[in-house]
Amino acid sequence: MKINNFMAILGLYLLFQTNTLAQQVKVIDHKGTLKNVTSNTVTISNASPSNPVLSDIWFDTDNNLTKIWDGSSWRAIQAITSKSLWDTDSDTAVQIEESVDEDQIRFDTAGVERVIINNQGNVGIASPSPNLDAAMELGATNKGFLPNRVALTSTNSALPLTAHVLGMLVYNTATAGAAPNDVVPGYYYNNGTKWIKFATGGTGTSGSSPWFGSDDNQSATSNTENVYMMGNVGIGTNNPGFDLDVNGTIRLRNSGFVSWGGTCQNPGEIRFNGNQFFGCAFNASNVSTWQLL
Repeated sequence: MKINNFMAILGLYLLFQTNTLAQQVKVIDHKGTLKNVTSNTVTISNASPSNPVLSDIWFDTDNNLTKIWDGSSWRAIQAITSKSLWDTDSDTAVQIEESVDEDQIRFDTAGVERVIINNQGNVGIASPSPNLDAAMELGATNKGFLPNRVALTSTNSALPLTAHVLGMLVYNTATAGAAPNDVVPGYYYNNGTKWIKFATGGTGTSGSSPWFGSDDNQSATSNTENVYMMGNVGIGTNNPGFDLDVNGTIRLRNSGFVSWGGTCQNPGEIRFNGNQFFGCAFNASNVSTWQLL
């Protein structure tokens, strides 16, 4: 009886004794065998524990990281403060306030800061100090900006968006719709009621300049090149009936002195010398001369 009482007391004593590892206790089973019972082990050290088991916890004092064993590797679950998240090797993180009370959020990947949101709400992507007048600043010098690519149906339809939104910018991938509201691939912005295509030029196709450069027969891209078009041109009218149909006043500026009877190079040309009009025509000798109109 005394032995049984002693064993019971010893068992209770060992039941409530723990070693330096949390939630690990030693107990004596009904046969008097001493056994370890482990839920998880908590270690505080600069070196990772050996022979960890699932859900063991290690506070890495070298990196100030709390890590948990997932069965194959140590996973960081938080940094020294609860306001930061890091991966296992500490090179990918979300940081809130890198310095005291800076009120900024930083996003790092592979040891490089990629995105920052400053205390004014400005976002910098590859730009550590976004311009305060820009809601977002892109700072990469070797990458471009790729907007959403959508299939518009016509300039007067918001689809595939739900509504026309002033200032919206997209790259259209479709050729669709009927003139004059047809669309072709290219950049479009929205003026609040319809889509407007950015002028491109250089292709001579629908959606580019209707004027062609005489040097390359491609759409005009400069207001200083010589241009032509094959249709009628209307000024002051949207229904020209002649090669040039002007509904308004034409003014010829002084082109310099024109000698009466002097030869000229371009039959049909009209010039004004400030007082009189002269036309270039063939005379009786079949020579192009200036004639007073």
